[in-house]
Amino acid sequence: MMRVGLVGGTGKLGRGLALRLASAGHEVWLGSRDAERADRVAADLGVDVRPVTNAAACAAADIVVVVVPYRGQAQVLRGLGEQTAGKPVVSAVVPLVVDAAGPRPLDVSEGSAAEQCQVLLGAARVVAGLQWVPAPSLLKLDAVLEMDVPLCSDDDDAVAAAVELCDAIKGLRAFHAGPLRLARSLEGLTPLLMSVNKRYHGHTSMRFPGLDLAAGRPEA
Repeated sequence: MMRVGLVGGTGKLGRGLALRLASAGHEVWLGSRDAERADRVAADLGVDVRPVTNAAACAAADIVVVVVPYRGQAQVLRGLGEQTAGKPVVSAVVPLVVDAAGPRPLDVSEGSAAEQCQVLLGAARVVAGLQWVPAPSLLKLDAVLEMDVPLCSDDDDAVAAAVELCDAIKGLRAFHAGPLRLARSLEGLTPLLMSVNKRYHGHTSMRFPGLDLAAGRPEA
């Protein structure tokens, strides 16, 4: 059992992760800047999750997942460095904007939202991942996602914790895809998948066939 803190957990992706992870037996701390909103979301989910502030969620957690909108990331994370120090932090944040032509990626001065997360949190061990996981499917407990989750990080132990987290959700296959500097590739593909799904009215995702995941594990 893992203690999972969700920063910005009242959004669609946060709700979906909370539902799946709590249903799998993990202890979920649903963080929000709005305590009343966190209480309402927790009650609506119908599973055992703990509505708290973002800071309390980070302090209680073994692993933190950041699911805030990119536009609010800097403001939210600046005050969470102490609570996340030394902990694996999964950044599922996607810097994008949706205009009349649809979604498009935004440039980030640090390179990616995940790299900005690392700068803002300092001593946290940041892993980029979960950007492609569709919230509508997470919110249906009988839905099998059948998708791969590449993870980018400079910390193998943090990736291992993120893989364990993903393993709790049926159909996800998570793996170490490279260093944190490649996080922009994961984030940048998300608007493309959103566009495809909108055009074809689906929830498609990505698969990486032919991988021998055991071959990619670091040697002891």
